[in-house]
Amino acid sequence: ALQDAGITALAIDLRGHGGSGGAIGALPDMIQDVRGAVQWLSARPGVRPDALALAGASLGANLALLAAVDEPLARAIAVVSPSLDYRGVRVGPEVVRRLSGRALWMAASTEDPLALRTLKDLAVEGALV
Repeated sequence: ALQDAGITALAIDLRGHGGSGGAIGALPDMIQDVRGAVQWLSARPGVRPDALALAGASLGANLALLAAVDEPLARAIAVVSPSLDYRGVRVGPEVVRRLSGRALWMAASTEDPLALRTLKDLAVEGALV
């Protein structure tokens, strides 16, 4: 559906997940993997590097937020079910503040109390304006 809408998308298989090798314990390295994917995609023919976005859910949400902080090509970020601390991959108000000026969409289900609390904590801390 994305391709039919003229959108180029790249889904990555994180280390130690799905068919990818590597250790799940290498969580900080996964942030670099996400940044590498952005760089790779931005160099593809027909891709507008000024219109790239990151999206992720659960662990991928935290990784997308953290990767976007130091990746200016990520102009928009969409996350579902982030967590303040996903097995040591921490996000907080300071991360969201560093994304200032970029489009940010975050969502969590009322049936996911940890992610919902994360969104509420970020809003209470004044990170979301």
